[in-house]
Amino acid sequence: MTHYMRKKEEIEKIAELFARFRAEVENLNSLNLYDINIHAENVIIPILNIVYGLNLVNINNEVKNSSAIDLVDTDNRIAIQVTSTATGEKIKHTICLLYTSDAADDL
Repeated sequence: MTHYMRKKEEIEKIAELFARFRAEVENLNSLNLYDINIHAENVIIPILNIVYGLNLVNINNEVKNSSAIDLVDTDNRIAIQVTSTATGEKIKHTICLLYTSDAADDL
C-alpha cells in the first residue's frame, strides 16, 4: 500500500468517526441528553490545537458555563464556542453575549 493510499484511508476513517460523533450528539440531544456536549468541548481541544497550532483551554473549567465562549487561547486571542446548535439565531445570540460580557476584554 502506498503512502498516499494509507493517508487517504486515515482521512476517511477520521471523517467517519466525526460523522458518527455528530450523529451521536444529535441523537442524544433529541432526547434532551446534553452531557455529550460538555465532553465534546474537551475532545475537540487537542484536535484544534494540533491542526491549527493553538493553545486552547476549556474556559468552563475556570468559569462554569461561561457565556459565549467555551475554548480560549489568550496568546493567539482566539475564542471558540462549541455548540450542537448551528443556526443563525444561535450565532447572533452568541455574538451579542460576547460583546455584552467581559469575555471579549480578556482576549
